Amino acid sequence: MGKHYKRQDIISGATILGDGTIALVMDTNKAIKKFITSQDLVEEATGIR
Repeated sequence: MGKHYKRQDIISGATILGDGTIALVMDTNKAIKKFITSQDLVEEATGIR
């Protein structure tokens, strides 16, 4: 997918839709884990839950 998305771990690929537009395919499990981890880090740093 090129150098712009090489370091993105939540974008797992791309596909061409029926109308010819390109859609990125997101790995939702990784996205959720990344969000939860970032929330945990914020809570730990601020003490706010």
